[in-house]
Amino acid sequence: MANSLQYVTDQLEKITRTAENGQPFWLGRELMVILGYTSWHNFRDTVIEKAKEASNNAGVFSSDHFIDIDEVITVGKGAKSKRENTVLSRHACYLVAAACHRLPPLATPRRPRAPGFSPGDFLGF
Repeated sequence: MANSLQYVTDQLEKITRTAENGQPFWLGRELMVILGYTSWHNFRDTVIEKAKEASNNAGVFSSDHFIDIDEVITVGKGAKSKRENTVLSRHACYLVAAACHRLPPLATPRRPRAPGFSPGDFLGF
C-alpha cells in the first residue's frame, strides 16, 4: 500500500497545474487515469461523489475543494465540444484517492488470500 501511495503522490505532482492566484489544482479526468479508471461517468458518480461526501462529513465544505466545470476540447477536424470535468484542490485529490477502490496497475501489491475470503470482506465493500 505504501508503494501505491507513493506512486499516486508522484503522479499527482507531475500533473499539477497552477491558478492565476498561485494555488495548485488538478483536473479530475487526469487523476482518473492515474487511479486506473477509464470511464469519466463511473469515476465521477462513484469516487468523486464519495470523496465530496467524506469532505462534507468531516465539516469541510466540498464546494471549496471540488469545482465542477464544462471545458471546451477540440475534436476531429478542429470542431469544439464541451465535456464535464472537476477542478480539485490537493485536499480533494487525497480524498478521491482514499475513496478509490482500485490501485494503479503497476503498484498493486500481491498478497495471498485466505481461502473463502475476499479483500472486500475486510474493507467494507
